[in-house]
Amino acid sequence: MDSYEAFARYGGKETEPKVVRMVSPGGISIDHWYYRSNERIACTNIPERGVVMGDYDGPADGIDPKLAGYFERFEVDEGKTFIGSQMIAAGCKSLMEYADKMAPELKMHIMLAEDMSRKLKGLM
Repeated sequence: MDSYEAFARYGGKETEPKVVRMVSPGGISIDHWYYRSNERIACTNIPERGVVMGDYDGPADGIDPKLAGYFERFEVDEGKTFIGSQMIAAGCKSLMEYADKMAPELKMHIMLAEDMSRKLKGLM
């Protein structure tokens, strides 16, 4: 589940929901965003060399201690958090559904951006 889907699922029920950018234990920003609230973290694989982690969707204090450093620091993405709150207000469960409902012409741009992101990840 991506950060927007998690935001749509949990954001209306939890306190201080946000989409955040991961920061490594060494303080380096990682191009990886996930959902976080006071109660929950919902994150897909950590894209850091040498660290293997499946999807995590559970209590904010339930992270494996070996990986906890990846979740201690983060950067709030105000833009993505705003879009997440707008998705909830519009009753949408995904970014694509929100794009279809609110601005169909943006759907193509979102699809192209997601495709580019997948291609870039394949080069890493």
